[in-house]
Amino acid sequence: MLPLLLLGCPGPDPDRREPSGFCGSGDLPQAPPPVDSALGPVAPVDLQSVHTQVRVTTGGLEVTSTATLLVGERDARPVLELRGYQEADAFADLLDELAAAEAAGTLAGRRPPPAKATAPRPLAAIRDVVVAQLDRLYDADEHGWGGPKKYPLAGAVEHALLRARLRGDAEAEWETRALATLDRELLLVDPVWGGVYQYSTGGVWTRPHYEKIAKVQAGSLQSFALAYRRTGDPRWRAAVDAQLGYLRDHLSDPGGGFYSSQDADLRDGERVIAGADYYAKTDAERRALGLPRTDRHIYADLNGRLIVALCVADASLRDHREGDGAPTEALELARAAAERLLHGHLRDDGSFAHDPDADDPTIYLRDQATVGRGLLALFESTGERRWLDHARALADRVLADLRDPERGGFFARSADPTAVGVFAERQRPLEDNGEIARFLLDLARLAAAADPADAGAEAYPRAAEEALAAVAEPQAIKSQGRVITSYLLALEAALSTSVDLTIVAADPRVRQRLHAAALAIDDPRLNVTISPPGARYPDIGRDAAYVCTDSACSSPITDADALASRVADFTADLDARR
Repeated sequence: MLPLLLLGCPGPDPDRREPSGFCGSGDLPQAPPPVDSALGPVAPVDLQSVHTQVRVTTGGLEVTSTATLLVGERDARPVLELRGYQEADAFADLLDELAAAEAAGTLAGRRPPPAKATAPRPLAAIRDVVVAQLDRLYDADEHGWGGPKKYPLAGAVEHALLRARLRGDAEAEWETRALATLDRELLLVDPVWGGVYQYSTGGVWTRPHYEKIAKVQAGSLQSFALAYRRTGDPRWRAAVDAQLGYLRDHLSDPGGGFYSSQDADLRDGERVIAGADYYAKTDAERRALGLPRTDRHIYADLNGRLIVALCVADASLRDHREGDGAPTEALELARAAAERLLHGHLRDDGSFAHDPDADDPTIYLRDQATVGRGLLALFESTGERRWLDHARALADRVLADLRDPERGGFFARSADPTAVGVFAERQRPLEDNGEIARFLLDLARLAAAADPADAGAEAYPRAAEEALAAVAEPQAIKSQGRVITSYLLALEAALSTSVDLTIVAADPRVRQRLHAAALAIDDPRLNVTISPPGARYPDIGRDAAYVCTDSACSSPITDADALASRVADFTADLDARR
């Protein structure tokens, strides 16, 4: 008989998203009578709150009310993971199979879990589950989502603004909640240098941890820019300017790109000045003491996020009404970061290295997803085709090296031929799959808008939607708590009707104003591209913009100042027909 041991631990707190550590047994429901297997009696097990593994080990049969399963050999290598409720008969069959493999000497290496016979849920149903989970975490008193640490959660703000815009009066309250959250987030902005502190403790926004990390700077810049584009409120314009100033003066590398963080405290030898004291000082007082250490690594994923945020800021700041719609400093910073990635991080195969100074050939999903979205943001913001071409090469590499061909979805990293045991296992993280799905959906739509005859991008949305369904395990969703907004925004993108807004203009000055007016429109469904006259649309002898879906197009729009209202009329008709 194959010896086995059943152990386990409750899962992470869905609100705090902090692992609870290895622990004792959890409470499992009363099970029906056990059934028999070659290993002895087996009862059905509900593993909703546990992470189950099958490991090869020595020892006798012991069944407890906890949840890591181990089976017999000497090296304790993992061979199988299970999650969720396990039917007794199916569980017994699985153990019989493992016992037979052990007896035959073929039980080696980790195997994928058996496929479940249930059909995948529709994406709309998954979206509703995720929305309900996030809504339950909204803090109506202090605003923001979850606690006790109050984080600037850019994805939650973006989704709140999106749902208010797309679903109208039925969900208009979420715009109010998003703006109220950002009002609290302003308490985390450094009043001297700009930049947003990482989080606040105690369930309030007034006890900051003073570290400034690049991911938070990207998210807050994007949030403030979206708020300014939505409302025109000068408070949000000032917040955008403060973020840009901090990025330019403190996190920007002279060669382009951005560093990863600046410490919370000033440490100089044995002298330590806590962030609460240091950041209460004036600019001159701070500089007289010295600057907190900056981590000068230029990581691909963080720079991808910053490029996206900078392009959103540029779109919100361009002046097409009283000015000429010229690009802003934000776009120049984004372009410089992208050039740094192309010259320092881009590999011959089209993928991007996480850190070019590290001897690591691994392709990481998060890097590809965030850099890919940055490249697409630059394509929309500049109209330059090369950004789209790099994005497509990157996407093709992701599909070739990171896609799970058996279960769907994408692995967090490329395969490591030297890894053994647990280190050889590749996970499919839910949020990273959301991020790559957003990239692939946007890429397919922008590629189609740029060239409707291009059929080569059809694989991208299929892979994206397959990934969103493949990783939608209920426990995986629940365990993400509030950190689930990349996945949620990808679901929204997959379920929305794409709207193409194309600028067709020969005169560069008219093209620039129309383009700026298009980028300023607050509708998350829009794909903005620039097309030469006579390419996608006939040359009518006038510079114009066109709004189209797969089934309808507007008449030519020649007035940049009227573009927003014409797009609103078009999309209102579209919504009325749905």
